[in-house]
Order: sequence, then structure tokens, then C-alpha cells
Amino acid sequence: MKVDLKKNARKRFFSRFLKDYLLEKK
Repeated sequence: MKVDLKKNARKRFFSRFLKDYLLEKK
């Protein structure tokens, strides 16, 4: 369960980071 939560959190953080990165690039 802990691993799943960690994976989910990482996915959320990564997606957010990617969004910001892409927006900044444009």
C-alpha cells in the first residue's frame, strides 16, 4: 500500500512538473 501511494504521489508530481515545464517552454 505504501509503495502504491508513493507511486501515485510521484506520478502526480511528475505530471505537474511536466505541465509547468511545457508551459514555460512555450
